[in-house]
Amino acid sequence: MAHQLDPTDYKIIRLLHEDASRPHHELAKKANMAPSTFSRRVQWLEEQGIIKKYVCLVDPAVMGYTTLGYTLIRLTNAGKKKTDAIVERLRREPGVAEICKILGEKDLIVKLYAKDNKSYQELLETLDGGDNGDEFQTTTLLATQVVYDEGLPGVISKTEAAKPEK
Repeated sequence: MAHQLDPTDYKIIRLLHEDASRPHHELAKKANMAPSTFSRRVQWLEEQGIIKKYVCLVDPAVMGYTTLGYTLIRLTNAGKKKTDAIVERLRREPGVAEICKILGEKDLIVKLYAKDNKSYQELLETLDGGDNGDEFQTTTLLATQVVYDEGLPGVISKTEAAKPEK
């Protein structure tokens, strides 16, 4: 069930999205709200499942993962049960950052990080090494990351909630 959020909810989400490690009283000040009101609204957003959890955002390149790529996978002869098993296997592979089921000629898009191009190639060979080698038809795109994934910035846009004064 979709919840109806107001501009204040979007403002709170955006502030938490920018830096959830800040104390609520600091974020409340930026939102021009009383700290208790801010905290109550955050609690409501959590209880409704709008805020699922808080995580840290790391820079893969600083950690030595300088190669980023996306692999499009077409699964031949794979029904739902088999596809789910393949997704589960991919999810456990080191270097796999994200997996999405997609519509069209391909079935999955997998976001991968590796230390270098050689490691990336080895990771691709590992991914393609399932029980049936003919399950995968892959297309790989190497990329340079210019914007880091920070959730849903389009949902938390300036049109939804005006930037608070600094």
